[in-house]
Amino acid sequence: MTFQEKLKRAASGVNKSSASKGQNLKANTISTYIAKGSLPRADIALKIARALKVPLDWLVDPDAEWPPPQPNERALKDQLPDVPHGDFVRELARRYRLGIIESVTAAEQIEAIDWTKALAATERAKIGETPPEELVRHASIVQAALDSVWTAELRYNPAIASDFLHDQLPGKEFPIAAFQHGAAILRYSEAEKRPGFREFLEWMNRNPLLLRSMNIQPPRGIGQLLQVLSERQRAELLSAQPPVERPAKPPRRPRS
Repeated sequence: MTFQEKLKRAASGVNKSSASKGQNLKANTISTYIAKGSLPRADIALKIARALKVPLDWLVDPDAEWPPPQPNERALKDQLPDVPHGDFVRELARRYRLGIIESVTAAEQIEAIDWTKALAATERAKIGETPPEELVRHASIVQAALDSVWTAELRYNPAIASDFLHDQLPGKEFPIAAFQHGAAILRYSEAEKRPGFREFLEWMNRNPLLLRSMNIQPPRGIGQLLQVLSERQRAELLSAQPPVERPAKPPRRPRS
């Protein structure tokens, strides 16, 4: 399959101008190569492959056929640095919230239906016959509600997806509990107990200008991470922290 044929199919349904500009190419780059059919320079071919989210070796290999191979774990890892972290997290959060909003809407539709009557309609449904219209509508609402919950919680909630897809993800040799929300903070809190570490951390906090001269950012304390956790999670994590030693208050003198 030629480069031109694969490029045309891979770009089908894609805003070619936006995809090109997203890789710092001229807006008409993808359209131009679809029209010309010639192979671009290696650096341009790489940017086109990234713009269309297909492997470069597949795109330029005349012996490779459609469809493009699914990116493996290594390829996905290689592509991640090209995605600004803030944009990636923001888009993930946006899709998660849209999924939640959709699931709430679906739940409201469920609550507006008299399911006792809906259940009665199931008695009239027979294979080979046209099902009652209301039965189809009710079943569609249920399916949409379940799909929206799965989409929001599994597809866009990293914590739940991490548990559900444990055997397919890096670190599967570790127990699932090792990847639960807050696990990184708990593990760090254990390392923080090393003698001299807190004093070194305090030194870093006292010398931000010196750190910046070394191209190192001043450290963010674990307290800032705790602020984003729920009250219950915060209490659990704080209980794992070593107690702060405070000087004992002198006993009060009895009033004469």
